[in-house]
Amino acid sequence: MSFLAKLKESQNISDIANLLGCSPKSLAYTIYKSQNNYITFKIRKKNGGHRDIKAPAKKLKELQRRLAKGLQECIEEINGKKNKRISSHGYTKGKSIFTNAYEHKNKNLVLNLDLENFFDSINFGRVRGYFIHNKNFMLPEKTATIIAQIACHENSLPQGSPCSPVISNMIAQILDVKLSALAKKNKCFYTRYVDDLTISTNRNIFPNDIMELHDHKPIIGKSLINEIKRSGFTINDNKTRVQCKDSRQDVTGLIVNKKVNVKSEFKHLARAMANNFFKNNQAFISLNGEKTPISLEKLNGMLSFIYQIRNRMDMQNANGQPRKTHDSFEKTYSDFLFYKNFAANNRTVVICEGETDNIYLNYAFKNLVSYYPELQNYGKGIKKRIDIHLFKQTKLLYRLLNITDGAGNNIKLLNTYQKRMSRFSSPRESFQLYCYLITTADQLGSKE
Repeated sequence: MSFLAKLKESQNISDIANLLGCSPKSLAYTIYKSQNNYITFKIRKKNGGHRDIKAPAKKLKELQRRLAKGLQECIEEINGKKNKRISSHGYTKGKSIFTNAYEHKNKNLVLNLDLENFFDSINFGRVRGYFIHNKNFMLPEKTATIIAQIACHENSLPQGSPCSPVISNMIAQILDVKLSALAKKNKCFYTRYVDDLTISTNRNIFPNDIMELHDHKPIIGKSLINEIKRSGFTINDNKTRVQCKDSRQDVTGLIVNKKVNVKSEFKHLARAMANNFFKNNQAFISLNGEKTPISLEKLNGMLSFIYQIRNRMDMQNANGQPRKTHDSFEKTYSDFLFYKNFAANNRTVVICEGETDNIYLNYAFKNLVSYYPELQNYGKGIKKRIDIHLFKQTKLLYRLLNITDGAGNNIKLLNTYQKRMSRFSSPRESFQLYCYLITTADQLGSKE
């Protein structure tokens, strides 16, 4: 029986507890009696100001995680039956900021709208009412109330809860249906990424339902405003933008003029910081006017993001095939991955020939720690770790570093190692290359 079917049959807190894999007593205490269910903190927004994050306590977070997983299964079951087009690209399986931006690629006009206080506007009553009245659920009132109690905090969906994204998508679906129909009627294209709405067209001007011009100033069309209001949301007028084809058009932070791409200033910043690491073993980023050191992991995330967006676009253009040769960005990213894994690595790096050798060596190292305590070192905080890095071979590392399973590829690494290390002005002085042959199989091929 599916999660949706079980949810429809649930009548009380015991049924919900069984569905979420906990005891009724534990569930009741968590949602009714516990006073310390959330920790509130602030994070900085890119455009200034702060966003309040309300992180659930461990027990509640696990309940919300299980509820979110079950509700996501419900969405997939419901959408699978209808086989309909999905307009929501945020927190949706198989969707991303790339798929959201791709829908608006190479259009004459792009309209960006922002929903004001998106999560805060979805209150306890809306969540409860949705599960009672939505035709796909039609849950008993008591069941819907318990779900809303698990999901909501201080009469809204908290940012930081694992189930806020999936529930917000469910409630905003009526908005997506209405705006998709309005866009289609006016020969436009519509998508939503969480609280970011985008409507684009190949027409020279937007139809009046979407946007009007008053004294050469763009005004959101009455039909569009009414549909958003009737769906229970409001527009943040300060973030409304209209972008023409002859200027830079961006959707959820990606450029969409001719193809989907990362902003050039972001790429230049990432490459400059990589080169600073190669020369000085450090790099800095400006945050609110302050010079702040950036970690290798953070920079790796930036470079990985650029690579993934470019790679997705390349594969769209070449029927699923990546580019055959490395361009200047990929060469920089390749150098960075080599620097990160070898030149800047403070641990002994072991590259195995076989696909499963890492598993056996990791098991062996853990069992040898009591005999050779020097194998163990402290990681972050007080947690101990094996002071050996077992190199994990991936498709990315094969493409950019040509490192993969097999002795032949390991020999290629040995032959090019010194040349690649010489590209860095300040490699770790104590790092030297040693070559060992480690056998983990007997003559019959069984592992020992």
